[in-house]
Amino acid sequence: MGKVPLLTREEEVALAKQIEAGKAELRQAVYGLPLVFDRLQSLRVALQRREISVSAVVNLEHASENAEAADTQRDEALSLTLSGLLTIRRASKSLRTYYREQCAKPAGASRALKSVDSAQQRIVNRVRALHLTDEYQGQLLSEIKTLANDLRSGSRDAIGTIRDRVKHIERNVLCMPVSTFLEHVERIERAERIIEDGKTRLIQANLRLVASVAKHYMGRGLQFLDLVQEGNIGLMKAVDKFEYQRGYKFSTYATWWIRQRMTRAIADQASTIRVPVHMHESVQKLRRASARLVQRYGRPPTVWELAGHVELSEARTREMMECLKEPASLETPVGEYEDTKLGDLIEDRTVPPPYAAALRSDARRQVDKVLGVLTPKEEYIIKKRFGIGFVKGHTLEEISEDFGVTRERIRQIEASALRKLRQPQCLEVLKDLAEMN
Repeated sequence: MGKVPLLTREEEVALAKQIEAGKAELRQAVYGLPLVFDRLQSLRVALQRREISVSAVVNLEHASENAEAADTQRDEALSLTLSGLLTIRRASKSLRTYYREQCAKPAGASRALKSVDSAQQRIVNRVRALHLTDEYQGQLLSEIKTLANDLRSGSRDAIGTIRDRVKHIERNVLCMPVSTFLEHVERIERAERIIEDGKTRLIQANLRLVASVAKHYMGRGLQFLDLVQEGNIGLMKAVDKFEYQRGYKFSTYATWWIRQRMTRAIADQASTIRVPVHMHESVQKLRRASARLVQRYGRPPTVWELAGHVELSEARTREMMECLKEPASLETPVGEYEDTKLGDLIEDRTVPPPYAAALRSDARRQVDKVLGVLTPKEEYIIKKRFGIGFVKGHTLEEISEDFGVTRERIRQIEASALRKLRQPQCLEVLKDLAEMN
């Protein structure tokens, strides 16, 4: 890292221009392929059906943060994009028809190729005006390279049916000879090498900037190397977004992307409970203020003192103080010999407390003792009638079915059993149980 010299302002601009020129050459080579025009029509259909968002394929400059304004901006971009794609469709359709007609004539392919150059360039200019995103352009590149690899492997064995297949591809898919298509692919690969070279040199010269910024974020929950890794991602993003025309030094611009990436990583990964990014700086400010007040007073500061120091309301300060608390693991050893875990001391609210279980057990024993004065049949009827030991109480009709007698007979047995339970010795026990409940 230290072996790579820092770049001057002029060298940064030169590398940025190299990347810009490479991207322009890449777009020219990609958008100059009639194959791409067909893919753009598939995109037009997907946009019309709302299967894909316009913001996913078109660069929306200065997107509004206001929801209503952002919706209006997307609607306008969608309308312009669909209009542009429709114009491209009509022009490419005419171009494809002309090429097929010329290819049907003897030695017509070469004449057709010369005739379509100017018309094709006009279509390319319209495609560039759409401002397609790098992500969508990457999808197009992937398809182009896949087809190129197939054709290159086929050209080595171009005999019989393979020749026929190549001619079919030339006429119906590429709208140009395979050799011309492969020349376009070589242009694409050269442009990618130019872009990659410029980006690599710009990144390598600024790696020490990432390390410098990372030092300011140490002690916030992430290791230094993790911060550097996140900062490198921000640096690569800065290279993609850098606009040298604005007159800023690249290091000044890149610092903001590096910081943003690091602060987001700290917010997402440093704490077990995630602290929102917009609160992270405020929480850090509160932590520093708390440390200063502890040194000044020799004790933890009150909420009122902290609120006055950081110029926030007490309610807001109390809310942020909750973010300062570190969660404790249930596996934390406690006790003199550390033979107990913190989780063992926490009440399980899903299980009844021991005293309640003891009371229930005693109540059950007392009820069984009282019901012991009844005959087995009377005891069964009383228990089932009032749901003692059953999920719910039952009707006289339901109980009568168990014994094969009438409902009236069950009522008589129930009345007889209740008279027995009204005896003084039974009533005293039942009253005690009622008072406990």
